[in-house]
Amino acid sequence: MIESSLFYWILIPTAAIGGFLRGFAGFGGPLFMIPILSLFLPPAITIGVMMWVDLFGNVRLLPDARADSARAVVVPLAIGTAIGMPLGVQVLLTLEPLLMKKIVCGSILAAAAVLMSGWRYRRPVSTALYGGIGTASGFIMGATSIAALTPLFLSAGNHTAAQNRANFIVWVFLATVLLLVLLALHDTLTAGNAVMIAVLTLPYLAGIVVGSRLQRSAADATVRRTVLALIVVTATIGLIF
Repeated sequence: MIESSLFYWILIPTAAIGGFLRGFAGFGGPLFMIPILSLFLPPAITIGVMMWVDLFGNVRLLPDARADSARAVVVPLAIGTAIGMPLGVQVLLTLEPLLMKKIVCGSILAAAAVLMSGWRYRRPVSTALYGGIGTASGFIMGATSIAALTPLFLSAGNHTAAQNRANFIVWVFLATVLLLVLLALHDTLTAGNAVMIAVLTLPYLAGIVVGSRLQRSAADATVRRTVLALIVVTATIGLIF
């Protein structure tokens, strides 16, 4: 168990910053926190703690996101995820996850670079395409715990940053619940220390509140750049580690 002083001085501020990113961009909290938490906690406990903390944080975001989210986007994404995620979890349990993680991160990094150049997907997005993205996202999330493909795809479209943020918040809540259930069924889920989850959730929620308030007054371009920057950082970290 880590020393209490180290816990309070490093992990709690980390949770607050992660919550701010989650509230502002709609995602990115776990991407920021997991590398730091893993310096002090075993990998299984790190993932378990982070998933529960983010799930509680996502519950805080859901009421605001519902107004801007669209069923035409979220429903096919969720259906596709339900198809792809069990396959991804099987890959996680049977194949070499590190190699696949690096392949996925390299692909995401290349796609993010294209979007940063200013390219957008201008055509109308069909229900089938949303379902396909959901299937791919669910597979990748199940196999690597990376949830960056969906915000990357949403950022390529013509919806506003607020709509993309809301759609991702609703989708990732459903995807996280499904992943928790699948991991529990395979007896691979470690919930971690309940006290640690409770203590980290409080500053995480506080950061979410601040980030959400700033997001309301931020320009679309600022939010899009933040999302893409988080994706680039995440993919780069995945390639290195």
